[in-house]
Amino acid sequence: MTTQVVRSVATDVVAGLLGAGFNGAIRLPGEAEYDVQRRSVIPTVDSRPMLIAEAYCRTDVQAAVRTAREYGLPIAVQATGHGTRVPADGGILLKTTPMTSVLIDPERRIAKVAPGARWGAVIDAAGQFGLAPLSGSSRDVGVTGYTLGGGVGWLARKYGFAADSVIRAEVVTADGRFVTAGAEHHRTSSGRSAAAPATSASLHRWSSGCTRSARSTPASCTTASTAQPTSCAATASGPPRSPTS
Repeated sequence: MTTQVVRSVATDVVAGLLGAGFNGAIRLPGEAEYDVQRRSVIPTVDSRPMLIAEAYCRTDVQAAVRTAREYGLPIAVQATGHGTRVPADGGILLKTTPMTSVLIDPERRIAKVAPGARWGAVIDAAGQFGLAPLSGSSRDVGVTGYTLGGGVGWLARKYGFAADSVIRAEVVTADGRFVTAGAEHHRTSSGRSAAAPATSASLHRWSSGCTRSARSTPASCTTASTAQPTSCAATASGPPRSPTS
């Protein structure tokens, strides 16, 4: 397709996103922020998506998935970019980076985090209560990608992989449905994200184990989505978006 045709299709997709209730930022090629947001931590991965959609809440994720299905576009999900191995070209790159909230329940030893959170934030929040998550060696790695990849960290020999401690995951499936996966419901969705293919924007808000220290009795600590709003349509001042024309 020519540049003009691609731009025209992108404009239609932007209109589709807005019509589906998307309230996050939308970045198009040619904008400075587009080049910033499409980057992966791996320099050899040079993604060129049709557009970048930055989700601010769960309904933004659902809107992006449904729009990609409606227009027959590929969709890829990226939080920090550490797990991006294949370029996301020609479709929608869904960024969950803005969704970074972390909530610690010290009594139940539970860490509840949004999909864009990094381990550093969880370590700092849990540490105030004498708890530690099953994180890796870097504070800058995203919790979601690390855990879905198994998660082998410093405490793995004693307490297992980060994925082993997942208790609950909030998932947006390939058809845009929202489900809560755990031991009792949607078990195939939890951890392995079988409810939606990896290329189809599965958003996982999960639970990850925490322990008081490497020498103490292990304590399970769940990680799931936090007080990140379900709907961000009522935000007083909306995030920046690209014009539709």
